[in-house]
Parts: sequence; structure tokens; C-alpha cells
Amino acid sequence: MLSLALALVAQTTPSLPPVPVVTGTGVAYIATSGRTATPRLYDWGRPFREDRAAVGIEQRAQYISPTGQVLLSLAFPEAGNFRQGLAAVGHAAKLGYINPTGEWAIPMNFDVFPGAYDGKAEFREGLALAKRNGQFGYIRPDGTWAIQTRFRNAEPFRNGYARAQTADEQGLIDTDGQFVFTEGEVVGDVSEGLFPVRTEGRIGYADTEGILRIPAKFTQAGTFSDGLAWAVEGGKLGYINPKGEWVIRPTFRPDPVVGGGNFTNGFAWVIRARGEELETVFIARNGKVQFDRVFDFADDFDNGLAYFEVGETMGLISSTGQVVWSAPFAGSAY
Repeated sequence: MLSLALALVAQTTPSLPPVPVVTGTGVAYIATSGRTATPRLYDWGRPFREDRAAVGIEQRAQYISPTGQVLLSLAFPEAGNFRQGLAAVGHAAKLGYINPTGEWAIPMNFDVFPGAYDGKAEFREGLALAKRNGQFGYIRPDGTWAIQTRFRNAEPFRNGYARAQTADEQGLIDTDGQFVFTEGEVVGDVSEGLFPVRTEGRIGYADTEGILRIPAKFTQAGTFSDGLAWAVEGGKLGYINPKGEWVIRPTFRPDPVVGGGNFTNGFAWVIRARGEELETVFIARNGKVQFDRVFDFADDFDNGLAYFEVGETMGLISSTGQVVWSAPFAGSAY
């Protein structure tokens, strides 16, 4: 049994999988009830996707069920999550893809790149970002090249488009690998038919035809999520709709690293000033503060739970505002 200092609240949401949390002695998986869902700690662990999670134990990767049952045990130290029925596995230099039974679907002959096992090599919309001989391209589920390697940098596809860069161009490409937008620096993904683009030091939003729909007036801005995008104007952060209208007026402070929180499960984290102090709170889509709690740090909701830190404590909060789990701070977010 795990010996963790847990603060439990009776609450159950059976349809949601447990989430990984880094404790002082390893990664634990916590259910929405607040109870430990798996029988042991892991060296590392990823979120559940397609009813299984990749974990590491003694330099070997495994896939476990939401109750901790070992579904697959691999001979490799690295593994990513399953998406569209395939998962990237391998070691520090090369990766390939397996199916849910552990059989090779695509041989291990692609180069590993930063973030590959953390989601960037996952299949999305039938294509996966892949690297060979120092160049990026995109492969199909049978391992053949859908878009040949010609990019020095690239991102996974989202809603039919991906960010990419060659020696001569950078911008947005379609699923044929052709650039559809090269008129500025694309700084986010396509969502709601729009993507953030920086021109002359300011960020606006263009559509997939390359037409600037929201003027470039923001110093920072994010991708639309649940119909809203965070944006910074005059040093203050708020949220806009796809028409560029302020739905939540810019009264909050931007985070110096990630900018702002994304709306998920109906809530987003924001940073507000209280005198000379800064505190993190969750707001609803009407801009009102929720849960009557303040934090030093918080993350987006995922599978009904959001990670937070307060003082020397870390924990998980539910979408009803209940702290379902807490423990002494381990120095790392989930």
C-alpha cells in the first residue's frame, strides 16, 4: 500500500480515469474520489488515453489499466500514449509503433525528437509527425510517408493543419504538406477555424484562407479552447470569442511562461492581483471567480480534475471545487 499523506473527499465519477501525480517517492494515480487507484508507485507515468496509460518501472515501460493491471510489458524504456490505436515505443534514439496487443505495427526505424514520447509523435487525424535523417515529415498508420521529410521543424496536425518550417518558409501546412499560410509567425494551432499569428510584433488571428479576421493588437495570445482564447492587451489578460470581442475583460495578469489558462470543463485558471500579491484562481465563462479558493499555482482541468499548489501542499481539485487529494509538495506538477 502507498503511504501518502492524502486528504480524501467522498466523491465518485466512475467514467473518468485516474490521473498521474508526482509524489515524493514516485508517480501515483489518483481517482476522482481522491483514492489511490493503482497498487504501486511508478518511476514515471502518463495520463490515461484509450483506457490505458504508459508507465515506467526499473528502466522498462509498461501499459496499465485504470486499476493498475499490467496490460503490456515492453522490452524498451520509453513509451507514449495510445492514440488512434497506435503508440510510439522505443529508446532514446529510435522509435516505432505498436498496437494494443503489443505487436509491431510500424518498425522501429524513426528518429526520436524532443517531445516524441510526450505526445508529439502520436497519430492525429490519421497522421503522425516523424523524423528521419534530421528532417521531419508525416507518416500514415501503415508507416509509409504521407508527407515526405523536408521540414526542419514541425508540429502535429490539429483540425487539418500543422505548423511547419523549411529552410526557406514557415507557416501552416495542409494534409498534402503544402503551405497555405506563410505571412507571419504562427504561434498556435487552428481551432474554431482561426489560428494566432504574429506580425510586426503583435498577434492577431487569421483563418485558414490566410485572411486576418482579428486585428494584430495583442502582445500574447493563445489557441481557442471551448470557444474562447486568452489574449493580452495593455499588459492585462482576458478572453475573446472568435469575433475578437472581449467576453471576459482584460483585468488579469499574464503568466510569464505560458501566458494564460485554457477553458476546459467550463473553467480556466487566471492570475489576479490582490494589493502587491498575486494569486491564482479559477473563473467560469462569465468571468466570475469559482470555488472560493486561491492557489499559488494551478493547471488546466483534465478528465475532471485540475492540479494545484498552495504553500507546501500540492493537490487535485474537482470541477465542483472539492479538493479530492492533497499531499506534501514534491517539487513537480502532475
